[in-house]
Amino acid sequence: MDSENDMDDSEVENGDTDQVQRKSAPRPGLPRLSVRTAEQGRRVLVRLLREFKRDPKPDVAKFRASIYALSVVLSFFQFEKDAEIEKRIEAIEAQLEKV
Repeated sequence: MDSENDMDDSEVENGDTDQVQRKSAPRPGLPRLSVRTAEQGRRVLVRLLREFKRDPKPDVAKFRASIYALSVVLSFFQFEKDAEIEKRIEAIEAQLEKV
């Protein structure tokens, strides 16, 4: 960079302040798996499958690792749901014991 005012592609100005925030640069290896809900997980899975199918020379190891990582993340959603159901069952059982 030639001067302090020049920014590379990974920097973003922060509104009216002179602060610069760095965006995370793309990393080689696994694709980004932004999964905050089960629906986003489904969309990421579809995207990964579509990209794998379109690639003329797919990287099978990278695809396999991505799918495994996604399955681990999605298993946490199932765990949360199971814990929620367990709490509801315990609340129902507590109500039945009072009767």
